[in-house]
Amino acid sequence: MAQIGVTANTQLDMLRAFCTSPSLEECLDHRFQLEAALEEGVSEIIDLTGEDGSQETSSRQATVLGDEAQEYSSYELPNGVLLEPGKTVQLKQPVGAFQIEFVRIKSIRRPAWELDVGIRGLGFSRNENLNGMLPCWLNEVTMVAEFHNPNAIQWEQHSLIDVKVRDILCVRELRITNAPFPEHSSRASCQTSLGRRLSQEKQGPLVCRFRFQIQYLSDHNTVPFERALIKINEEEADTDYRIPDSVNLNRWRGGKVPGGSYRPGGPSDPIFDLEQSGPEPPHLTPRQRYTAGDVFSGAGGAARGMERAGVKLEFVVDNWSHAIESLRSNFPKTRVHGMSVADYCASGETKCKVDLMHLSPPCQYFSPAHTIRGKDDETNIRAFLTCPRIVERNKPRIFTMEETFGLLLDTHQIYLHKLIRGFVELGYSMRWRCVRLSSWGVPQTRQRFLMIGSAPGEKLPPFPPYTHSKDGNGGLQPWVTPQSALAAISPTIENELHRLEPDKHFKYPRERWDPTTLAKTITCSGGQNYHWSGERDFTLLEYAVLQGFPTWHRFKGKCIKKQIGNAFSPTVVKVFYEHLINWLLVQDGFDPAAVRQEYAREGMPSDLTADNYICLDDSYETGQTRKRKHCQVVYNSTCGGNQIDADEQDDELSDTVTVRAFTEEPEPHRGGAEDDVAADLHVFRRTRDESVGVERDLALVLWQAKDGQGTENDPFVLLD
Repeated sequence: MAQIGVTANTQLDMLRAFCTSPSLEECLDHRFQLEAALEEGVSEIIDLTGEDGSQETSSRQATVLGDEAQEYSSYELPNGVLLEPGKTVQLKQPVGAFQIEFVRIKSIRRPAWELDVGIRGLGFSRNENLNGMLPCWLNEVTMVAEFHNPNAIQWEQHSLIDVKVRDILCVRELRITNAPFPEHSSRASCQTSLGRRLSQEKQGPLVCRFRFQIQYLSDHNTVPFERALIKINEEEADTDYRIPDSVNLNRWRGGKVPGGSYRPGGPSDPIFDLEQSGPEPPHLTPRQRYTAGDVFSGAGGAARGMERAGVKLEFVVDNWSHAIESLRSNFPKTRVHGMSVADYCASGETKCKVDLMHLSPPCQYFSPAHTIRGKDDETNIRAFLTCPRIVERNKPRIFTMEETFGLLLDTHQIYLHKLIRGFVELGYSMRWRCVRLSSWGVPQTRQRFLMIGSAPGEKLPPFPPYTHSKDGNGGLQPWVTPQSALAAISPTIENELHRLEPDKHFKYPRERWDPTTLAKTITCSGGQNYHWSGERDFTLLEYAVLQGFPTWHRFKGKCIKKQIGNAFSPTVVKVFYEHLINWLLVQDGFDPAAVRQEYAREGMPSDLTADNYICLDDSYETGQTRKRKHCQVVYNSTCGGNQIDADEQDDELSDTVTVRAFTEEPEPHRGGAEDDVAADLHVFRRTRDESVGVERDLALVLWQAKDGQGTENDPFVLLD
């Protein structure tokens, strides 16, 4: 293949950022209003801001900066201690909600019209001040970056703090390192006397291994937009305390395979030792892909989205019998582990490395609707806290996690922080936020807690840019509405989940509602949703489509509405994992656009937008001899000439325009009206049992419902 190049009071004070409004929902509504106004700038992800301060007198080598400030190359304290940029000082009293006690100096300055000289720099807090998110090792500190701005690209300059020199206690040694604990630490053994330990705490070297970022959208917003706990990387570490990121990744998982661990025909567990790799640029092998696993899979919502993004889905895990039936039906070539996560972590057959992993642990206990004790609460909490063990078992380069937004409530903070600490002790970085899923194409008011984590030695990806906004401003698409989403279901479709049984119609009509607005959040019971006519409930298929499933996804077993309501929207997961695949490709030294072209040549998804694929398929009955189901796929002519492999090609049809109707056996394609479907797109047909109208220079292949994509009664035609 071608080359492609403390005290309880203090702890409570630090929680002010979590929720200061009467309710978390109100806080989030206010934040979402701000977010809508800033949607253009937020599309890339986090960022930061924070500025100015004040300070004291006397110095040497002062520079006048216009009318703004006087800057000093050094400053001598009354006790003779010399301050210079790059040195770290301890403050007489910690400052701020996160108890910042140390500052690494970036500049020494006296603001205009002030007599006090001050320092500006990055703040650090002892680990014990972060409410259990980090182990409380002696003299281990964390950089704190708190800022109010929707753009996080230049986080450092926006998170600097100002302190007066008169508030400085002394100079301390600070080691910023990307090495794991206990390297470079000032440890005290169990036999160390209390006096010696206190002396080390006051005078020993400080060590920083993580940065805690807290981002707000505006100065008036009191609820953080996003938080991140990021392991210091090679570029950020001090020169004397730096190791290659590749060493950290090798120590954790034995290296990586640039371009993905799935390589057909290659070794079953191909891992490249990054420390031994030469300067030769990486190459992709035929059909190479990133591998993934999905734990707490349910009916396969996340798994479906991951698969459609282009990963090789290695395994799914769930313990609910009905969900297991759905998983086996939809993913016949994927290992389905029907077991509890405790059994999964104990099994000798489940220990394998994957590049990517998703986790959707039980959310009932953390839901705002959970007001009374449930019989499964302890089981669900244990499963939730098992997530770090699962990650440790499969060692993904990147993981994602989805939960109810209620996890951010103060009452659940202890569980969230315990979860984070579990990941931190493995060396993972992570960022998390509450997201309105309509921003990624879900036609509901659904809000979820989402987290992205990266392994030791891997850079932490941002969240993917938003794709939708309420009014379609900033180059985004307007929100997907229930009306537009359900237009994908043909009026003539024959699907057992779409039967309008008499019990679906209400005895007394309900209030009509506008189908061009978002639906309510779909829950296990439907979430008080019903058809906008007010005359009936949604069918199960309609609920599934509103949740982001393709029309051909199979639901087996019982409790199907619950399976749908529990699912993480495949629409959102697809956006996430396309973004993460591109991120990994860049980290691995590839050009994502070029790799997508290679994917297209091999029948893997390349550009899966509605501009490139349109499905026009027909319902039919298997007993009919003349009427057959035909699938017409409009494939962008820019992909012409590429070989399509039916086994590997992904389908994006449910996210595009879908029309269904009966047709007779088609005449051979001669051009004409069908060519008007789209300006530069080709339309071709093929029946399930014979080819028709195939032009000589084009090869059609029938997609035979492999790898859980499509169904035997709903094949799709692909062409090159």
